[in-house]
Formats: sequence, structure tokens, C-alpha cells
Amino acid sequence: METDDVIEGLCSSIRQYGQVSWKLDDIITTGDVQKVVASSLPEVMDHYLDVISKASREICIATAYYDRTSRAAQMFVDQLKSLDRSLYHQADVMILLDCGSIRHLMSNRVSIHPSRLWIPTFKNLSVRVVSYHDVPLGTMHAKFMVVDRRVAIISSNNIQDRPNLELSVELHGNVASKIHNLFKQLWQHSKASIEIPSLAVDAGTDYKTVILAYRKAFGGFFERFASPQNVAWQWIIQHARANVFVQTPNLNARVLIRLLIEACKRGVVVTLYLTLGFNDRKENLPFQGGTNLDNVKRIFRDLGSEHRHNLHVHWYTAKGAPGPQRGVHSHVKFMSADDNVAMLGNANFDNLSVYHSMEVNLVCFGRETVSRLKESLVSAQDTHLYAFPNNRLRKGPPIAR
Repeated sequence: METDDVIEGLCSSIRQYGQVSWKLDDIITTGDVQKVVASSLPEVMDHYLDVISKASREICIATAYYDRTSRAAQMFVDQLKSLDRSLYHQADVMILLDCGSIRHLMSNRVSIHPSRLWIPTFKNLSVRVVSYHDVPLGTMHAKFMVVDRRVAIISSNNIQDRPNLELSVELHGNVASKIHNLFKQLWQHSKASIEIPSLAVDAGTDYKTVILAYRKAFGGFFERFASPQNVAWQWIIQHARANVFVQTPNLNARVLIRLLIEACKRGVVVTLYLTLGFNDRKENLPFQGGTNLDNVKRIFRDLGSEHRHNLHVHWYTAKGAPGPQRGVHSHVKFMSADDNVAMLGNANFDNLSVYHSMEVNLVCFGRETVSRLKESLVSAQDTHLYAFPNNRLRKGPPIAR
């Protein structure tokens, strides 16, 4: 499909499924991908810190997990110290996370003192922290940042130390303002709630259509599918004609697995970049959906000999590594179809991301943009070398130790 047809089709689908709680103006917007970083967590944090260093009025940052003892957290605090010294006026720093506090039994939003994160008091920076969780299952899984409402980053990483491959994109244009609106919706109604005046977006810039494919946290035990995120996933896979590429830490959401199987049976070539052994204990718990290896076996079995040639599964392998390694994972969440539409951000192909967690993702269009994203990601790893035919790796050991 041509890019314009993809944009119109997906936007129409979102409008069709739109619910009262969906503000279409906050979903379908404009913007531009200014920078792509596909690398280790320290390099992604360097990207965050570079944007923070240019802040003037406010920093809004969401992270599912904040490890105060980590090198990433220390880098963040050091950058705040540097920014504080450079400012001659007050600026706000708002940190949204999910600390799993027992106080969430009383409220979705809980104020946290910055000292609990080992964040000191500053002269010019006012730091506030809110933990968000919709009990019992609605985690705040989002990872993004907005600076001065002009620049945004959507990424796959939390503020912690992990030997993971991560992906971040820097966004300019109206989409930054829309991501900021999402942050405010999560932040409000807490004691730390504040009002931030709107900032004008740069005029005269030719931004492209993008879609902010989010889902809000839902703590209930039953499955709630309707969300801009899930509508986008569904439409993109259902309308793919030639190829679908997915890189995800976990693959166990039944609805997405079914869509991928149907795509293979239509003749679409589906390529999966997965991590062998990622969170296997957790994914084997009841209602989680099973491990990547178990689900890959099921998909091949369901496809049968007639269609299995359309499925290509590769195990994550770090650049230059002898093969997949225990404890070295890909934490990237990325999908593209027909080389002219891509979706990336926070959400895994698992049951929590599909039905319960707060997630923020970006859908962007155009062969040039999608090629840039995919090439940056694929070139940062050697995953293409290690495939899954007949439950064996094509090359290298089962798992290097």
C-alpha cells in the first residue's frame, strides 16, 4: 500500500473504534523523528541527558522502574546538578514511575519524596515524584520524556542498569505537546498536580503525520482490548501485504500471535527478533502466556508445512557476540510492515502490554523514515545470523555462556 493509503486507513480505523475517552486530536498529530539511538542503555541515557541539558522550563520523565543505585540514575542526577548550576530561574522536574507502593490500594497516584530516589534538593530545580499504578494489574510501563513541551523522547528503557539493547527516538513537532498532555493526564489529581502553560510549536516546519498509539492502565482482571495501541497493531498486521518485522522482549499475547499466523497464511513474510530465555519464570506464571520458545513452537505447529516458510524467527544476538547469551537481552519494542509504516515505543507483544499496562508508542509512515529506523536497529545487533529452523540455531551454540 502507498503511504497515503496506509495513513488514511489506520486513521479511519482509529476513528471507527474510537471511544469517548479517546481524544482523536491527541492521537492523530504531526511531528518528525529527529534522532534514532539503537544501542546499549548507557548510550540511550546519554541521549536523554543531552536533551535534558538544553531544558529551560520543565522536564517530564516517565519510567516504569527507577533504580536509585544504578549508574543510569547517577548519570541522571549529575545532569540535573549541571542544569541547576546553569539556570538563573526556577524550572520543574516531574518524574512519573511505578514503585509498587502499598498506598496504591487507596489511590492510583502516590506522591514520593525525591530523597527516596537519592535526588538532592536544588536551588533552581523543583523536583516532584509521583508513583502511578491502577491496582492490581495496571502498571505504569511507559518510558518517555518531554522537555519544555517542544522535544520528546520515546524509548524502551527504564532508568536502571541492564545489558540490554534499547531503542530511543527523539521527536519534534506537535507530537511532543501531545505526549506532554498524556503525562499531565497521568500526573493530575495527585497532590503534586500542577498546571503548565501551553508552549507554541515551531511554526513553518513541514511535519509529517504521526500517530500516538497509547493505552491507559487498566487494573481489572478481565481483558480490555480497545485502545489506540491495539487498534494500530491490529490494523497494521491485518493490512500488511508483503512483510512484517517485529522485535519484542516477549511474544505471548494470543491476539497478536493469531494476527501474525493469519498474516503468514496470507503469504506475508513475518520476521521475529526475540530473546531466548527472557523472563521465562515470570512468563510461565498463570495467565502470562508462556515463554518465547514455547510460543514459537506453537506458531510453527499451527502454520503447518504449507505456510511455515513465511515465518522467520531469530534469537537476539549482541553485536560481535558468538551467539545468544544468558542475561544479554533485547528490550526493544518495534514493528514495521511493508517497509512504509513502523510502530515503536514501550509495549511488548505480551498480555500485560496488550490488556493492562500504561504504554506510549509512536506510529510513523514513509519508506525513508521506516528504513532509517529499521536499519539503525538491525545494524546494532547480529540477530540475523541466528535463526530457528527445526528448534535449532542455524549457526553457533544453543546459548553461549
